[in-house]
Amino acid sequence: MKLKNDEELTAFVKDADMVLVGIGEEWGIPFEKMMQDPSFAENFQKLPTELEKERFVPYLQRAYLKDGPKGELEKAYENLLCLLRDKDYFLISMNKDKFPVQMGFEGDRCVFPCGSYESFQCDKGCNGEIIDASDAAERIYGEICKDRDIEKIEIPCCSHCKAPLVFNNIEAEKYVEAGYLVAWDRYMKWLQKTVNRKLCLLELGVGLRFPSVIRWPFEKTAFYNQKAKMFRIHHSLSQSTENIQDRCCSKEEDSVTYMANIFVS
Repeated sequence: MKLKNDEELTAFVKDADMVLVGIGEEWGIPFEKMMQDPSFAENFQKLPTELEKERFVPYLQRAYLKDGPKGELEKAYENLLCLLRDKDYFLISMNKDKFPVQMGFEGDRCVFPCGSYESFQCDKGCNGEIIDASDAAERIYGEICKDRDIEKIEIPCCSHCKAPLVFNNIEAEKYVEAGYLVAWDRYMKWLQKTVNRKLCLLELGVGLRFPSVIRWPFEKTAFYNQKAKMFRIHHSLSQSTENIQDRCCSKEEDSVTYMANIFVS
């Protein structure tokens, strides 16, 4: 069924015992948007070959996600955080920016199964080691900005096999998932507590790239928990399955725009 108005959503969130939030790709920052920023576009043009773009674009992306303008996205997160004030919530994000934590969401109540730009792993996945990427990533981005010879910029290497280190996220050829599994276990334990509780499932901008992470589990939870209600907001994929239509309110609208303009008292 269609979402009638904002008050229907905000009222159910406020009345719910627990709130599960799924953040999808609509809340990510696409490469095309990054290229609209002159400073990042200029640095991208310094990379003369496709191989160098493949090697160094992730550093530009990390810098943009960390320091680039947020605008409407920032307002959407502010309103979402305000909406969840004093609630028992958990948030799953399909994005690699960890922006929710920067905005004030509790780190112990968030999980990022697609990884992030905050840690490195071996490109070959030769071991399960995960290494903090902050200092090295800042250094490499700084060197790109200095008009240095790209070939002389050193990429950190694995201490075991000497292969390059890459960011520990889903884009890695052999993604080391250990980086998020502790948080995922915490999420699973939280989810067990939602049984027979008044649960609000708030799905925002979740597409079909990895439906088994958020989309399908949310539908399953809404189906089995008779006290649950689900809100699915997406610019083109707001449809719900027939077996939960009586408990799923949908709205066909960009979820970032929607949440940035929602009134939260």
